[in-house]
Amino acid sequence: GCTTTGQLQIDSDLVTGGSQGLGIHSGTVYANYIFLIGGFSQTESDKDDVIYARFDNSNNVVAVSGGVWVESANKMSVGRRRGFSFGYNGHIYSVGGYDASGTGIIPFIEWSKMNVSDGSTDPFVTSSVTINQRWGLSMAVSNSFAYVIGGCDVGASPSSCSSFERSVQTFQLYNNDSGAVNDFTAQSDQTFTADTDRWGASSAVYNGYLYVAGGCISATDCTDATNSVQYAPIDSANGSIGTWAAGGNLPADRAWGSLEVAGGTLYYIGGQDDTATNEQSTVYYTSSISSGNPTWNGTAASNGLPAARTKFDSAVWNDRLYVVGGLDSTATATSTVYVSPQLSSGGNISTAWASSTAFNVARTGAAVTAYANNLYLFGGFDGTNYLSDVQFTQINSDGTVDSWSYTTNLPGALRDAQALSANGYIYLVGGRSAAASCLPNTLITPISANTTIATGNNPTGIGEWYETNVRYSGDRYGVAVAYDNGKIYTMGGGCTAPLSSNRHYQTTVKSQPQVAIYSRMIDTDSDVFPNSWLLNGLDNSIGARWQVRYRSMNDTDGVATDCGSADMTTWGQETDFGDTTLGDINTYVPRDGSGNDIECARYFYFYISIDASKTFGYPEDVNRGPTIADLSLFFTSDPSKRLRHGKTFTGGEQQPLDTPCRQSVDSDCPLP
Repeated sequence: GCTTTGQLQIDSDLVTGGSQGLGIHSGTVYANYIFLIGGFSQTESDKDDVIYARFDNSNNVVAVSGGVWVESANKMSVGRRRGFSFGYNGHIYSVGGYDASGTGIIPFIEWSKMNVSDGSTDPFVTSSVTINQRWGLSMAVSNSFAYVIGGCDVGASPSSCSSFERSVQTFQLYNNDSGAVNDFTAQSDQTFTADTDRWGASSAVYNGYLYVAGGCISATDCTDATNSVQYAPIDSANGSIGTWAAGGNLPADRAWGSLEVAGGTLYYIGGQDDTATNEQSTVYYTSSISSGNPTWNGTAASNGLPAARTKFDSAVWNDRLYVVGGLDSTATATSTVYVSPQLSSGGNISTAWASSTAFNVARTGAAVTAYANNLYLFGGFDGTNYLSDVQFTQINSDGTVDSWSYTTNLPGALRDAQALSANGYIYLVGGRSAAASCLPNTLITPISANTTIATGNNPTGIGEWYETNVRYSGDRYGVAVAYDNGKIYTMGGGCTAPLSSNRHYQTTVKSQPQVAIYSRMIDTDSDVFPNSWLLNGLDNSIGARWQVRYRSMNDTDGVATDCGSADMTTWGQETDFGDTTLGDINTYVPRDGSGNDIECARYFYFYISIDASKTFGYPEDVNRGPTIADLSLFFTSDPSKRLRHGKTFTGGEQQPLDTPCRQSVDSDCPLP
């Protein structure tokens, strides 16, 4: 059944032309591109070239541009035949081989970073790590380790081998630990306070607490849903989970809906009640949360989903809720994408949801996550087939999504898994490949958002998938999964029945957290009257979360203060300003230990956190930001401390002319 129809035929010598063939080369498929490396053509031996093409949405090999295979501008340092190549974490590697022009049998490992937006490769780098020289070798790569197997270590390729290499060697690819996970650790308190066993529940993290809402508690899926909400504190030091407590229940029984956080509000979206034929469009919400315990609003949000949905998946981006696919009120799989209004302040959903561009092939049980201004969809069930495709789209500034494109398939069909994304990687937890066929596995792929552009991230696909070499105990789908500060939490689930043991696990991801913390203390030498502050910097990646806290203290010289209140011996009450936007001028209010506005202060302490764990592609893309450029405090000086021409000192340095003193506050302030 093979055919060349619709496939871009090889021309390995684009200069000479004439449809030059290629042989005894190596090659790899990575991020929807196919790379052919080294080898022989009719006109060249032991080539040092890399040529590449791409796959279209029908899996045809097509040109990236120009109607022919593209030859990379960057060549390997040593040409070779019968080497081995692979793609991993955004890089293309070439290992071993034979070079008849002088090098002979090659022990070198060369690698080049690949740009997934166009398939191009950077200059090749030769690693200081070498292998035993060999050609005709094989390799396997998993969990950041590469395994070199067999090959010929004496004699010329292709037909003069006189000694075969028996050793298996391994080397590690130090690229952010490939996002791998540590051993899954069972949580010491595995049971909820009620409805211990459940599947189709949903989880979220908010303000230091882990929440699990709803779920199916029957032995089959699903004849009995619950309205139970459980919550537990997360230890800020090590991420461990405290004792579970029963929270305020949902207003109605729900399973296979979705719990999300936007604008400081918990939302429970859609789902079903005790029967799979009673799908829901309601959205419940609460902003009333006391010490972790939520009190749900007595009625549903004014605007629920445009239509009933269950067994969908959802994501949050820029305080908008995205509901993707699922079963409708007739239990039919859908391809819809519903987008909520922007919920920056949370609360009731007072305006209608919108429908955006549908994805390809209607389905239920797909996994969804948002990362770096893109929305990703994985697998699912179309009513007949379990699916393995992966699609992605760009999220626009108005919340709509563009047309969907395919990217690297899952290793196999998967339904009812849960997706999360952080630090340049996507994780899929649990799921099933048939009605009663589940595996306790975690799949990982690098996100290929590695383009640098001034206005944000182009929509780009993913790299190759691999399974972690550690598993939790208990086959399951419908598990509740949440991520927070480098930890993955898995709760419940089941396969042919809900779990009765080993219900809850946590694991640490071994990827570099993309979080930066800055602080700055400003001493104005004397009490001044602050009014505002401004933060500037670089953030072209879309999705970083900038947060600011500050606190103040007035002059402590032991004499009457310029603020007209008692001297402070320690910092005043901290103001948690929360999310901020670069370039915005924000009000500064100095406070004493009781939280009173003291109007003036001498010492000012800023604490700034930049969470870019949902913005970066590969970790070494540091030129994409976000980065602080400057932090400015604006204030009015005490007129009695001003120098001639209105200048002052700050931190021992003379400052330029500042704003005039305020007559409304300073009775002795002269007229301008």
